[in-house]
Amino acid sequence: MPTGTTLAASRNIKGTEIFYGVQNVINSELRFFSKTKKRIDTCMNYTRPQLAIGIEPIKKAFLDAKSRGVQLRYLTEITKSNISYCKELMKIVHELHHLDGIKGNFMISETEYLSPLILFEKGKIAPKIIYSNVRQIVEQHQYVFDTFWSNGIPAEQRIKEMEQGIITRYETRVLESSQQINNHLKYVIENAAERSVCSSIGGMQLIYNNFFDLYEKILNASERKKRDVKEGRKNNKGIRWITTIAEKII
Repeated sequence: MPTGTTLAASRNIKGTEIFYGVQNVINSELRFFSKTKKRIDTCMNYTRPQLAIGIEPIKKAFLDAKSRGVQLRYLTEITKSNISYCKELMKIVHELHHLDGIKGNFMISETEYLSPLILFEKGKIAPKIIYSNVRQIVEQHQYVFDTFWSNGIPAEQRIKEMEQGIITRYETRVLESSQQINNHLKYVIENAAERSVCSSIGGMQLIYNNFFDLYEKILNASERKKRDVKEGRKNNKGIRWITTIAEKII
């Protein structure tokens, strides 16, 4: 089992292997960047932009590849917690796209595939990474990336939505399972600056039992904005709720 700190950088690998240890993960990524001649497509969850910017060797690898003419596309989920890192990331890649709820973590070049096995912990480097230069694996993940990419939106559009509250996308979907409903509610509430809700008392109970802390954050942010009149933010509505109030449920 490969464990040497420079193994990923020194071996002429053919096939698929897993490398263990933080240093091996970093070395594998640096080797991947240095060998690529045409393009690197990166798909990462919302916790990874911080590392792409914060780990200097990785950031330098992006910049070096860009200076050699390698085309860099990066797909992630842009959230309130990573928006500042994504703005920096926009400066070092050619294109940055946002896709709601993206979970995949992999990078592909014209000949190689890398997938850090991430535990969704902010600020932590993956403890192991999968490498492959098998053509079928590279082509399969290129197809996956291109599909995700076509469903995403440019980072500029997403940031405008978040910072200015401008809706630029419209869609109607039917959520068929309780898990889908919970995930969607959580995503919407986490990214909301204000909420206007019309529901039965059961809907209010659902929110209280499952998302009370997220609503509390919106209320706290609303109170702070009401006190800040310097940038015209005093008109934030916070949370408004219409429901039925009956004596038996008071």
